[in-house]
Amino acid sequence: MKIQFGVGIRRVIACLLLAIIATLNICAQGMSGNSLIESEKLLQSGTSQLKSSLDTKDAQIVYDNVIDAKYYKVGPGDVLSFQKLDALAMEENLVVTPENSVFLPRIGLVEVKGKTLQQVKDTLLLLQKQRTANVPCFVSLKKARTVFVTIRGNVLFPGTIAASASWRVSTAIKSAMQPRSANASEQAALITSKAFGTNGNSQDQMLLKQTSSLLPSYCMRNIYVLHSDGTSDLCDLEKASAYSDPTSDGYIREGDEIFVPTNMLGYPTTSIGGSVARPTTLIYKKDDKVSLLLKSAGRLTNLTGEVKVYLVRNGEKKELSVNEQMVLSGEDIPLLPGDVVVAESGRSMNTSISTGSVRIVGEVTMPGVYPIANNTTKIKDIISSCGNFTEQAYLPLAYILRNDVNEQNGNGIVNEQIERLKKLQYSNLVLEDTTRFMIDQIAKRPLVACDFSKAFNDNSTNDNVTLQDGDVIVVPKNPRTVYVYGQVKKGGYVEYVKGQGIEYYIALAGGMTENADKGRERIIKGRTGVWLKNDEAIIEAGDIIYVPHPPDEPSAMQAARYGAYASIAGGIVGLFGAFFGLYNILK
Repeated sequence: MKIQFGVGIRRVIACLLLAIIATLNICAQGMSGNSLIESEKLLQSGTSQLKSSLDTKDAQIVYDNVIDAKYYKVGPGDVLSFQKLDALAMEENLVVTPENSVFLPRIGLVEVKGKTLQQVKDTLLLLQKQRTANVPCFVSLKKARTVFVTIRGNVLFPGTIAASASWRVSTAIKSAMQPRSANASEQAALITSKAFGTNGNSQDQMLLKQTSSLLPSYCMRNIYVLHSDGTSDLCDLEKASAYSDPTSDGYIREGDEIFVPTNMLGYPTTSIGGSVARPTTLIYKKDDKVSLLLKSAGRLTNLTGEVKVYLVRNGEKKELSVNEQMVLSGEDIPLLPGDVVVAESGRSMNTSISTGSVRIVGEVTMPGVYPIANNTTKIKDIISSCGNFTEQAYLPLAYILRNDVNEQNGNGIVNEQIERLKKLQYSNLVLEDTTRFMIDQIAKRPLVACDFSKAFNDNSTNDNVTLQDGDVIVVPKNPRTVYVYGQVKKGGYVEYVKGQGIEYYIALAGGMTENADKGRERIIKGRTGVWLKNDEAIIEAGDIIYVPHPPDEPSAMQAARYGAYASIAGGIVGLFGAFFGLYNILK
């Protein structure tokens, strides 16, 4: 009886367990519907999510910034992630159709044409809430679509590109400034040649064109974007960068046409310089405020001492209250054409009604951008403003670079080869002169005629030149060497000794080789590159001494020359013979 009673208890317990399990299954089915169907859906969903994850990983999208849902326009090909936190917590990928619609499960097609990502999120969540009010739902952009946009105008590589819709207009323009083909290096060299005129000293052009902007300010602030739906935007990339303003540098869309204008000269400007991270000159636009210049400059760079920031207008200074991050506290003053903001670190400052700015690079106490009175401020005045030269400064090599307004003609990128040919159009040069002219055109430098040594050491008024807006003053360090090369035994840098002549430096280089063309050695001046004879120049540090090889002569030309010598000798012998014959007759 005890055994039967024990067996009965075990059977009762087993039945209770089976009943509990059955109840749980029924509850689960009640919550999620048909468990077999839902399980199959769950398996398919997991497989689909895994495949989607792998596809997304393989096709990695490059983003230039975090997407702002309030400004990103949803379009065909965008992938949205939709998740419901119900019992299954399933995630579904919603792909925007070519008709600009989204299929929301158990609800249907939802029109998203012309809507921002934030608007699409709000719409989908509202529809889902109307169906299941107590189930939390979330929507996010999982993968941005790829679009075709066309870029035209003042870019190095205009054309149509495929890019992520997460790109802003500025990123698309940067892409159009980079070569995209297999022979990218050759294209880059070609375009650099076009842009910089194949100048013999490309460093000059880099200094003149150096700026914190991708393009000249006029181009950056007037980019026109035409959308496929007929609407358009005017992008101001300088403003977008300064204020982090997405409305001034919008996201690209399918079919966009981006027009980058060529540079326009003569427009009024505003600028900021001094002890700032990014000295900048901007084309003036209505409603510009002083905070635009402050933000464009980045931050103050001289944090070890007191720095005062001034707004210079019509010769008057107004101090601005800013911190080291260039955050303005106080009135954000509207700008006027010609305004200059200067971060002054314990130095005097020249102001004028007709303002401009110059940049000083190299061996001065406080290099940077300085305001000037355009066509009035002298070179000695501006050097005094920047704290004078350092002990390492070497005046014989110092120079001033200036933009050639006549050559620019208001264009951003010009074909320098065609410009050179235009200068030959009405010339009467012979072939040899034309070749020399082309060489000189390629190698010419945009220098201002100024000898710093005479201006500062000899008080030469002719060399104390006036400055213009955009000039770049370069003050190199004393190299303390002279470079000797050509037909010498051990060419290279030799130590400079003041007062020594060309023979001294050639001797330091091991002397001339047997192949040297003695008497034809030349001094190439370090600042200008001019070739001078030994008796025409005093050698200075940074100069170059070249010892040439005798000109090579083809064998045919040698034979012709020897034949000419023989003819001349024969003629002379004939003359002597005739002379002696006549002498004998007369005798």
